[in-house]
Amino acid sequence: MDTDIEELRDLLKKNIALTEETYRIVQSMRSAARWSRFFSLLWWAIVLAVSGATYYYWLQPYVEKAQQAYTSGQGFEQQLQDYVKQFGGGQQ
Repeated sequence: MDTDIEELRDLLKKNIALTEETYRIVQSMRSAARWSRFFSLLWWAIVLAVSGATYYYWLQPYVEKAQQAYTSGQGFEQQLQDYVKQFGGGQQ
């Protein structure tokens, strides 16, 4: 009976050691997941910031020029329609 108790104690000690090791591993995994999430968010913040800066400093002048060209094209179209109405309407 005494050997059974000693054997149970040894098994219990091994179980406790295994539980403590498992707890340390889980804590390490949780910490790694937190750091991974932090660096992932940091990465996307950097990507968005670089994209915004790229647009603001390099692409915005081209976009503004394209908008001005479109607006002036609409103005030209309106002038052409007025011209056609003015001179084309008198011939009918």
